Amino acid sequence: MIDRQFGDEYGFAAATKTGLRLYGMSSRRTGRTSRMIERVRKGDVIICADSREKERVQRLLREAKKAEIDVVVVNPQRTPLRDVGTRPNGRVFFDHGWIERYFEIEIDRAANQLGEWHVAISKTWPEPPESLKDAPYLDPRRRFEPFA
Repeated sequence: MIDRQFGDEYGFAAATKTGLRLYGMSSRRTGRTSRMIERVRKGDVIICADSREKERVQRLLREAKKAEIDVVVVNPQRTPLRDVGTRPNGRVFFDHGWIERYFEIEIDRAANQLGEWHVAISKTWPEPPESLKDAPYLDPRRRFEPFA
């Protein structure tokens, strides 16, 4: 794993993940899963990120008299089509938890990719200083004046 300070030194990945988490927390108890349960019909499949959520969705489907709906667990790091296959007579629904995890993974992947590109493209690296005297900005006891 590449150090994230290379490539994303501005913190876009961290800010994006924070926004994603805030959205997820503020969307709790708004009826996302209930609306999904209302929309599914025979032949559809619901994709969840873990078995706990799968069991919860299956319970809600039973309560809604829709127990015949397929619910599968797919790791958000993998391409879902490999695990689910195609649905010629139905639709695919992603549980909101799966979508949130997928975006977190992709944000991390993008940040790591930027770091890898930074390292690959950079031809030279500055030599590390031999002492704090050579690099006052590394000494926490000294105040560094860049334009002094």
